[in-house]
Amino acid sequence: MKKVWIDRGGMLFLCVLAGAFSLTRQASCQASVYGDFSAAQISDLQGKDFLYGVTGGILTNFGSRHHIDVSGDLQATYLRGSGQTFTGAVLGPRLAFAAGKFTPSIEGLVGFGRYNDGRGNAASASTDALIEGSFALDRQITKHLDWRVVQASYSQFFELGNRFHPWNFGTGVVVHLGTR
Repeated sequence: MKKVWIDRGGMLFLCVLAGAFSLTRQASCQASVYGDFSAAQISDLQGKDFLYGVTGGILTNFGSRHHIDVSGDLQATYLRGSGQTFTGAVLGPRLAFAAGKFTPSIEGLVGFGRYNDGRGNAASASTDALIEGSFALDRQITKHLDWRVVQASYSQFFELGNRFHPWNFGTGVVVHLGTR
């Protein structure tokens, strides 16, 4: 069953990518789409477990000031493992600067998350506020493609007694649409 989800998810990603590329190809703007394989360590709930999945998002560049690019990031995460799932959607500013072929960036994101420990009762699942601080390092491969060498983030999930603090680590690709 998992293979069907990955195939459909991959097709959906390609359709969104193609649509976004066709829109920004005619416009003179900078937008980027990224996808990462992610692993998150959760602690203080049921021991220390790792959840695995995907993190993806859309970046829109608002401009540069003093060699620092200012962007907006809309990010979604889906992680699961050991019968547990975590999903989240966050939005916030991103600051980045190019250093040769590398682009380090930092983000501050806010949104909502949902955690379910898999026990199937109402007390084991919760949706609440999520705050995330993130760092990423991208390496330019071509004019329109970067390798996201690492993305690391620390989150605060404001439910379950404020005891859920996932550390999320990932690597993936960034596709730049429009002019760069």
